[in-house]
Amino acid sequence: MTNLRLMFVLDSLKAGGTERQVLLLSDALSRRGWEVRVVVLGPDAPLAKDPAASRCEVRSLGERGLLGALRGEVAGFAPHLLQTFSARPHTLCVALKVLGCAPRWVVGVRDAGALFAIRRPASLASDALVFRARFGVAAYVANSAAALHAKGLVPGPGAHILPNLLDPRFRPLSAPERARARRRFGFPADAFVVGAVCNTTPYKGLEILFEACATVAVPKLRLALAGEERGLYGKRLLRSARAKLGDRFTYLGLRDDVPDLMPTFDLYCSSSVSESSSNSVGEAMGSGVPCAVTDAGDSADLVGETGWVVPTRDAAALAWAIREAAESDPASLASRGAVARTRIEELWSPARTAAAYDNLYRGLALGPR
Repeated sequence: MTNLRLMFVLDSLKAGGTERQVLLLSDALSRRGWEVRVVVLGPDAPLAKDPAASRCEVRSLGERGLLGALRGEVAGFAPHLLQTFSARPHTLCVALKVLGCAPRWVVGVRDAGALFAIRRPASLASDALVFRARFGVAAYVANSAAALHAKGLVPGPGAHILPNLLDPRFRPLSAPERARARRRFGFPADAFVVGAVCNTTPYKGLEILFEACATVAVPKLRLALAGEERGLYGKRLLRSARAKLGDRFTYLGLRDDVPDLMPTFDLYCSSSVSESSSNSVGEAMGSGVPCAVTDAGDSADLVGETGWVVPTRDAAALAWAIREAAESDPASLASRGAVARTRIEELWSPARTAAAYDNLYRGLALGPR
């Protein structure tokens, strides 16, 4: 196979789902013969030492002049294909064209939402053609149809929907491993731990989750939240959780050990009011944890019959799902978790997803311009 060069450009390499997926994809494509470079438009790259980054080169532009530094990276690496994951794709695309170093360009769904700046689904097909002609966009990709719809978009020419890759670090623990992990995180041995891993942003619907847990009359129930506290909204949200749940609520903050934390939960809850393809739901399933999710994005499609799906913004319905899980026979709950693991291994197969990206990228890189 022809050895091809691929560059990913991100605003940051923080500990987020998109960033982790980029590293997993970079690692998978490197194993398939691609030379991959990840360029970060900023000084911080906390995931740069992640094991998934070991097969690719991660470069942070730091405080250097952004456009000049990016031009230098692109000119020096000469990628056959460049994909951006940025809140400012207009700037990057125009800058690269003006600077005379524009490779074939693939945009992610976040970029597409920013580029087209629309909330009229029917407009995407025509707008996509315009941007492909004007800026040299070769294709745009999303990890689910729901990811497009979450941006107010629908598939148009050059659209490709490719699923996530299951992070191999997320796996079920043996009984002794799990008991040790639960002690480490401070969970009582007999507690029924409902977990959530997300930042305190409004679209995650955490106030619904707090209200639901507060109404579940199961004494052993505990709610654990891991994620970044964001701004005044986040502070108010956490105060509300403590007021409603008292010592039944544990806030674990932003973590870099989520693969160790996830399998300690008895139930994973996603209360999002808007979503695309939830990394955390897939990771919970990969950890063998059954899920109760709101019908946002593709969460219902991910979970299928392995867990519980309820309407968005419905605390009573979510409380019902949590109560049913908490009162389930432990063997039945474990069986749901095992089936969830099998399901997500099929849906997010790393080998199949990597092969799909490999075929798409090679076709774009080697095809006619």
